[in-house]
Amino acid sequence: MELRVREIIRRETGLDITEKCRREEYVELRALYYTVLKEMGYSYCRIARTVGKQHGTVIHGLNHYKNINSSKINKLEQLIIKELL
Repeated sequence: MELRVREIIRRETGLDITEKCRREEYVELRALYYTVLKEMGYSYCRIARTVGKQHGTVIHGLNHYKNINSSKINKLEQLIIKELL
């Protein structure tokens, strides 16, 4: 499932969220990825392992996602959910 979510993000944005980069667009997309997987019942540690991060990074990303006010990210989240169902 996590591979499918990453594929959708890569297809729609052209960015690889597993790439080690701290640019805002990568941070926001990783936060979106964490949020989608958490809503699907994944643990913090399991999410972190899928992208080579630590569970604390995932928790921080989930908290960051709550503050993102981007229509582009919101539309992408809806697209991911729609394609997964």
